[in-house]
Amino acid sequence: MLVDFPGILFGILVFFLREPARNIDIAAAETNRSKADWKTLLSNKSFVLLCLGYALLICPVSCLLSAICLWLGSRSLSGSPMDKSLDNKF
Repeated sequence: MLVDFPGILFGILVFFLREPARNIDIAAAETNRSKADWKTLLSNKSFVLLCLGYALLICPVSCLLSAICLWLGSRSLSGSPMDKSLDNKF
């Protein structure tokens, strides 16, 4: 509860924050990427470790969520109000 008010206040302040104008060259933004660009990107150790870290984080989380969904789906709803309402509709 103590953290809620400052977080909401900060969110409101950031919502009204003006973003500076960007000077984007349209021709430079629409260029095709080459193999050298990928080589440069993948030679960056921080980028590679960050991608691996996210992959290692997402795999167990998605497996856990799948297992929870399977467990909840396999539970019997007999005797619950939801079970009775489903019987009436089908």
